[in-house]
Amino acid sequence: MTESSVCVLHSAGVEVYICDFHREQCWLRWTALSKHGVANVRDELLELLRRTARAPDVEAFKEALQQLQSSRIWQKHAALQNWFEKTWLPHKEVCFCSSPHVAVYSGIMFTAKFVGSTVS
Repeated sequence: MTESSVCVLHSAGVEVYICDFHREQCWLRWTALSKHGVANVRDELLELLRRTARAPDVEAFKEALQQLQSSRIWQKHAALQNWFEKTWLPHKEVCFCSSPHVAVYSGIMFTAKFVGSTVS
């Protein structure tokens, strides 16, 4: 596996590591499910989400987040608001913004149910 940014999520006292690839995979899967009601605006929503994740600094992140939250997609879909605010925003310090405190790891294995890691 190549080096990538890793997000550390804390859930039930357990650290869960998620790399850019798996964050993107999660977003793709969530937006594809018809029960969330965003499948018809998926491409536009993914672009808005990616802007937050790829923001080069905190100010750019804040701007991208503001664009997301002021979008018609955000305003129209409570499920999106709930999911993003509960799943991703609590971890914004480590999941978003290319900043020095985001660790770079290699050799990390992920699955949806188990997280094991080897840090080089």
